[in-house]
Amino acid sequence: MDKDEEIEQLKKLNELFEESNRAAKIGVWELDIQTNHIFWSNTTKVIHGVEPDYIPNLKEAYEFIKPGSNLELVQYHVNNAITNNIPYNIEMQIIRKDGAEIWTRARGTPEFKEGKCIRLFGTFQDIQDQKEKEIELINSELKMGAIFNNNIDALFLTSPIDGSILRANRAASELFGYTEQEFNQIGRNGIIDTSDPKLPELLEKRKREKHITTDLIGIKKNGERFPIRVSSGIFSDSQGNTQASTCIIDMTDIKNYQNQVEEIARKFKGIFHSTFQFIGFLTPDGTLTEANDSAIQFAGLQPADVIGKKFWDCHWWRISEQTRAELKANIERAAKGEFVQYEVEILGANNTTTTILFNLKPLFNERNEVYSIIPEGRLIQDIVDTRKELISKNNELSRFTTIVSHDLKEPLRMVSQFMNKLEQKYAGSLDDKARQYIFYAVDGARRMSKMIDELLNYSRISEKDKTFEGINSLNLLNDVKQSLKQIILEKNAIIEISELPEIIAIKTAIRILFTNLINNAIKYSKSDIAPIIKIACIDDINNWQFSVSDNGIGINKEHHEMIFQLFSRLHSRVEYEGTGIGLATCKKIVELHHGKIWVDSELDKGSTFFFTIKKNIHA
Repeated sequence: MDKDEEIEQLKKLNELFEESNRAAKIGVWELDIQTNHIFWSNTTKVIHGVEPDYIPNLKEAYEFIKPGSNLELVQYHVNNAITNNIPYNIEMQIIRKDGAEIWTRARGTPEFKEGKCIRLFGTFQDIQDQKEKEIELINSELKMGAIFNNNIDALFLTSPIDGSILRANRAASELFGYTEQEFNQIGRNGIIDTSDPKLPELLEKRKREKHITTDLIGIKKNGERFPIRVSSGIFSDSQGNTQASTCIIDMTDIKNYQNQVEEIARKFKGIFHSTFQFIGFLTPDGTLTEANDSAIQFAGLQPADVIGKKFWDCHWWRISEQTRAELKANIERAAKGEFVQYEVEILGANNTTTTILFNLKPLFNERNEVYSIIPEGRLIQDIVDTRKELISKNNELSRFTTIVSHDLKEPLRMVSQFMNKLEQKYAGSLDDKARQYIFYAVDGARRMSKMIDELLNYSRISEKDKTFEGINSLNLLNDVKQSLKQIILEKNAIIEISELPEIIAIKTAIRILFTNLINNAIKYSKSDIAPIIKIACIDDINNWQFSVSDNGIGINKEHHEMIFQLFSRLHSRVEYEGTGIGLATCKKIVELHHGKIWVDSELDKGSTFFFTIKKNIHA
């Protein structure tokens, strides 16, 4: 090979060397100690971010090194190599020409001649990618370590071969009471009840499927046994070693909660099936998902006969097409959120019929959507029969009342008329005794007629066929005052009325109520003091509470209850005229309006009658 070929071969080898260096991001460098001349290969220049024609000097070379510990490290190793003939291999950060910071590896080897360093040479490698991966790996390991140690569940790294515990986190120590070193000594068998017959099978399953989750019994350091849930998986680490990661959760509270839920479910099921009412659950589309024993047995059915079917297709409702259609329509209403209640006849065993009070109650989820409907029926056939009988009796009573009001009062009118005619025709022939007898007879007939009228009024006060309407209390009381004008003037009575509300009530009944109370207040006034009657009302949340106060003779406390009884009187007719029906009528009117009536009074200190009227009378 001639010299030109040799040179060409060397050039090719050099190019190959440079190409491999570029691929590995490794450049070469050389420092002449005697001249301070520096040589950088092209790859070294690329690493520093300078142009190919850049010629470095010692001062500029040092300026590429990141100030601080990096610069101090390089200066130390360079001086040590020159002085003590010690090569170096270090990592450091440099600042490229474009300002980017990168990690590099610098290797340096000194060359000595006659005991004196004449040059340094070595390589310069860009290790930024490697360093980033290394930092990422370190951070990942730190993060995983932090997650492992700070996890609230007990975590273990174990050997799946012999069950030895390699690592355990703080939560594991807190749960079982062992230190990590103690865990290493006792292994898996020290914290799990190994007598469980399913354990070998579970370990085999983990080996086969790489993961298991199961419930076992754990054993604490103090010997306490407690329920645990174990989730364990097998994996290979970066060195190819097989390990198992295991998470253990204390199930004590959960098991207790489950036991409580199961106990509640048992109680609910017992109540659900033993109650006399017919109860079930429907989906919003009307499918029956559950029915209690009372409903099933009433119809002589089995659960399979009705569960999963549309409710209106079930035996109970086959009494007629109208009944089924009505039920279907009402379920649609309930599915829209409406509470539905109505009376309906249904079929029982052997196609017998009975009447129930039937409800459809919608259940709502957190989005206010109906997710289920509770159908509930109560047997009310006895009530229906009694109601029919009562209606019949009431009709009879109404007819009787009509007869009484006409046929009984007619003889009284005749007695009164003929006694008056007797007195007129034979006035000159009658002595005082005879006139007294006639007076007693006429007065008795008059009082009997008045008592019949008041009894008729009392019997006619009922909610049936009465209209509840909005009433201006003040206007109504002014009308009552006007109707009592004569007696008010005779007694010089003063009636003070405070601000009164609008109420929902039966107008005629409330008029009678106020009339009776004001009449009584005037009637039972003191003879030497003009009656002062005060009428007021307060808002008592769900009710209006009225009060009628007077300055009259008062009532002994022991009589506060009895005065509201029919025909109850505290005074003779000579002292105070009356039938003993007025306050009983007031009590009936107040109860008709779902309220209460009572009195606060003492003898000679006046009386205050209180009564309440429910605001929402139909609620």
